[in-house]
Amino acid sequence: MKKTYWWIGLSLAAVLVLVLGNSLWQNSQKQHFQRLPDTENLGRSFEQMGIMSQQNYIKYDVISESASKTGAISDGDLAWMLALAKSTPTKHGLKSAAVLHSLVFDEFRMVKHLTPPQKEQVMQAVLPLTSSTNVVDQMTATSLLYTLDDSRAVPYLRPMLNSPNPQVRDHASVVLKHLHAL
Repeated sequence: MKKTYWWIGLSLAAVLVLVLGNSLWQNSQKQHFQRLPDTENLGRSFEQMGIMSQQNYIKYDVISESASKTGAISDGDLAWMLALAKSTPTKHGLKSAAVLHSLVFDEFRMVKHLTPPQKEQVMQAVLPLTSSTNVVDQMTATSLLYTLDDSRAVPYLRPMLNSPNPQVRDHASVVLKHLHAL
């Protein structure tokens, strides 16, 4: 008789696992499909603002989500993101470019497992932003340089200590202290 109760308990546990697993899977699918229209709408807004095409935003979002989950990025996705950052937005000039730089380079702060060649590519792409006249570009650069933790950024950061913008000065100071250069 004890064996019967054991099988009943095991059967109930299996049914419970199947029901809960199916429910969780369905909820994850609903969230994925509910998120897609938001991504498309946001992409459409970025396209209307002239920052990037809707198609590029959707690809950016897919890469971004993957990098956030895995902490890594493929060489192909890295190359695509860096090319996107170098592209020139069609409207609003420097302000749109700064928004694009911020989107792309902030994403690299989430990538915890950059290979040495990837880190070098990102470093070379972000360093020119330190001398930008746009405060958003400068703040984006300091945030990413803090994350990259590379002392080769020091000569690019020192001039930022003389910025007319106190936030830029403060951020540059924090990064330089982090790099043991102040």
